[in-house]
Amino acid sequence: MDAESPKAWRYGPGTIRLTPSGTYAAFVALGHGKRRRAVLKTIAEAKAWILAGESRSGPDRMLVEDAMRARAILPPEVTLEEAARHWAATRRPGPGSVALGDAWAAYAAEAARLVRPRTMQGYRHALEGLVETLGSRAAVSAIGPDDIERAVSGRSPHARNNRLRAYGAFFSWCVDRGHCETNPAAKVRKARIAHGVPAVLSIDDGRRLLRLAAKIEPRSVALFALGMFAGLRPEEAVRVRPSNVVNGYVVLSGDITKTADARTVKIRPNLAAWLARYPVPARGCPEKGIKAVRKAFGKWAQDVARHSYATYAYEESGDAVRVASEMGHGGTEVFFRHYRALAAPGSGREWFRIRP
Repeated sequence: MDAESPKAWRYGPGTIRLTPSGTYAAFVALGHGKRRRAVLKTIAEAKAWILAGESRSGPDRMLVEDAMRARAILPPEVTLEEAARHWAATRRPGPGSVALGDAWAAYAAEAARLVRPRTMQGYRHALEGLVETLGSRAAVSAIGPDDIERAVSGRSPHARNNRLRAYGAFFSWCVDRGHCETNPAAKVRKARIAHGVPAVLSIDDGRRLLRLAAKIEPRSVALFALGMFAGLRPEEAVRVRPSNVVNGYVVLSGDITKTADARTVKIRPNLAAWLARYPVPARGCPEKGIKAVRKAFGKWAQDVARHSYATYAYEESGDAVRVASEMGHGGTEVFFRHYRALAAPGSGREWFRIRP
């Protein structure tokens, strides 16, 4: 294109003209024969300048002008996002700050002694992803909710919430040790997940399950009974040993429970009868035996024994606080949202009359 015939076109409230030198002149008419004018290096800068007109708020104009200054410094092939990510990954924490990679390493060493291996595996996966996203040298004290949102964006609802739980635990640890003032993960919205009605065993199915267990793998009877009549999680029931059954209670120490918090559950008369007939195995029950019982049962659902206990115990007692506490929950919210199904009046009493 020669100097006598520059190219010009409208963009939003302004006009952009390609100059003979290859730059871009941007114009915005202000009325009464007046206009704003600027010469920019790229068309992107020219468009941004037009949009940063008087109709925009002060913070918007400042943001666009800041972006324009940054754009002028960078090579054409480098985007502002790439530059920002590089800076976040390579910056070094200031005096008194701790790098994300260093904090994660210290947290991992400590948490590995306190949480279950399976839980730690999830934390490790989530936090290694955070380090990859933000950079190992990012200062923990400078990480904000926007950074956390970027790390969980685009993931499935369950994956998003699992990561937020892991980040929340990590940054709570960081707050306790003075690495940051607030927990940025606590300010990021969790995904809403619709929870269906939990599956529970009918009275007849409960009897049939225990009969099958007694026939196929007698060592598994106590484990199923602990879930059905004491609300233990499957992974907790398999860790119970005879020494945990004391004076009419199932005593669950921190190395047995999922949350590492100790709790006790009172043994109801029907559970006592089952444990008298089929004692808790001293060396546990083989996983293949438990699977064989579930397969023979034919319609096993995840945590169905625990869901059944929650449903029938609440129907019998009407005491949500007590039942939630026996199940290891700090409150009733999780109990009502995840574990309790509707039960017919009187079914709770019938459930806890199931005996050998």
